[in-house]
Amino acid sequence: MDFRTQIAIPKQPRISLQALPMVALTLILFTPYLIAVGIATDLHGIATRLLYVWIGAMWIVLPAIFLKARAFFVWHSITLLLGLVECVHLIMYQATTSLLFVYTILIAEVGEFLELCSTVWPLILAVIAFFTFYFWLIFNNIENRPLLTGKCRWGAIIGEILTVVFLLGTWQHTPSTDVEWWSLPVSQEHLNTEVRHTCERVLPFNLVHHTASIVRMRHTIETAGKQLQHFSFGTKHTQPDTKTIVLLVIGETARYGNFGINGYPRNTTPRLCQRPNLITFDSVYAIANLTTVSVPFMLSRATPQNPNLYVQEKSVVEAFAESGYKTAWIANQSFGNQLLMRISETCDYTHYIPSDNNNHTNTDIRLLDYLQPFVADNNEPQFVVLHSLGCHYKYNYRYPADFAQFTPDLNNKPEISRLQDAFKVHIGTEAHTPEKLRTLIEKSLANKPLRNEVRSLLVNSYDNAILYTDFFLDSTISVLNATGRPCVLLYIGDHGENLLDDDRNLILHGTYGGSAYEYHVPMFVWYSDTYKQTHPDKIACLQQHKTCKTSSMTLFHTLLDLGDIHYQQQKECHSMASEQFRADNIIYGLDANMQLIDIPTDNKTPQTSWISAHK
Repeated sequence: MDFRTQIAIPKQPRISLQALPMVALTLILFTPYLIAVGIATDLHGIATRLLYVWIGAMWIVLPAIFLKARAFFVWHSITLLLGLVECVHLIMYQATTSLLFVYTILIAEVGEFLELCSTVWPLILAVIAFFTFYFWLIFNNIENRPLLTGKCRWGAIIGEILTVVFLLGTWQHTPSTDVEWWSLPVSQEHLNTEVRHTCERVLPFNLVHHTASIVRMRHTIETAGKQLQHFSFGTKHTQPDTKTIVLLVIGETARYGNFGINGYPRNTTPRLCQRPNLITFDSVYAIANLTTVSVPFMLSRATPQNPNLYVQEKSVVEAFAESGYKTAWIANQSFGNQLLMRISETCDYTHYIPSDNNNHTNTDIRLLDYLQPFVADNNEPQFVVLHSLGCHYKYNYRYPADFAQFTPDLNNKPEISRLQDAFKVHIGTEAHTPEKLRTLIEKSLANKPLRNEVRSLLVNSYDNAILYTDFFLDSTISVLNATGRPCVLLYIGDHGENLLDDDRNLILHGTYGGSAYEYHVPMFVWYSDTYKQTHPDKIACLQQHKTCKTSSMTLFHTLLDLGDIHYQQQKECHSMASEQFRADNIIYGLDANMQLIDIPTDNKTPQTSWISAHK
């Protein structure tokens, strides 16, 4: 007998050791899709999720038809990088990456970007280390051979062709009987819409689609800016001899519930509470939870139902200028917002204060250094916009040390270090998948003592920022009062903020689903004694409507009314200073993909116990 028959030949493993790095990297590429299927709230139903995974798989497989292993993984390093963005959004908002999230990344101001980097620098280092390891595996541990051969390759080609045919056939509903050769006979329009929306959510097509939309939007704004030179509202100032000053203060990240003047248990507005001639409004809601959307809309006649007006028409600033007002724009933020820059450049006086978001000296009171000399000119009526940093995160950089009334705050480094150590006990220091990391964070926040301590730091810092906002606004009123002219100041928050308010553990703003904490904003009007003497009817109307439910869409119309400006198409039912004002039963707004939604005006799981224990 041949001795070779007596030797046991070991079976070859189905996956060789050389293939393990390749399998691991492939699974990493699929990670964002698997997380999305598990937690994305914008993917509705099993069919939608299956379609999402299928399209994602077709994208991953497509380069394997043409490329060898190393080139395949180098190509998909782009998918991996975009996948990290997707994972961050999924963890934060339980939804696939939104249009406004991409917009925020693309137009982020240098100061805000550096502020974010200073907060998440360990994560940035981890990403750099991960990609270094990724490319090391590709060029040192992967055999450079074709990934698909023979029947597998032809199967992939057929799968890609069938997917394209299906998508083309369902992409657009064609009610006509003349159907193109490539169109499938799909007659249900909602199916076409669902397929299209699903495709727009699949990585990396969602990021490409959103980026293309932003490029088109910026081009539209630039083109519209040139076309608007001949646009006119036909406004008329009915009392030009009064030399009225109308001042709009746009508050940043100001939520209604933390202002003492609105009933908050803490006295965060001691100065405003003592100011006479001040009217505060109870039920005003922003139409978006991000500055880049909410501010342009509140300055125009655009509405969530008719959003294109914000680029097709001029702003309230230009409406004032058209009627003979001298206009000014003074700001310490939004340097990169193309639309706001266009509006501000039309003003008679414009000044942007260079911002350093990580500096305690970059406070809103600096805006008054430029307001004072402008309003000292008593020759003509004036309209001024002050765009403040308000309570934007990091909250502790929005006020100087002597306004740290509520402690401990985010300036308390020993307290922060102790809490970081406490989180490490729950989360650990080893690397986790995004899904597991979110689970561990949620478990940490489920630890009520630890969660309350984190919330204490956030709320104390935020309330100190409100306290400084109170000082800034009171000082602004003093500047106006000193002129002796008829003056009216309107303050409104652009959006609110989440501060771990309930079991949803939401934080910051711009969340996909949104909460009432993000949309319910403070608004109040202050008027001088001389303005009250000349406009008692308007003051009476403001008092009458202070409890009415409405949105920031009333701002354009209310400001013009307060400034005695009228035009032919004016709708007095939208002005809170008019007897004809009409409140809203439903507040419409825009979500993170600029889609029409009903604004959440009530929170399902409010938490009120924390503040009573930490007064």
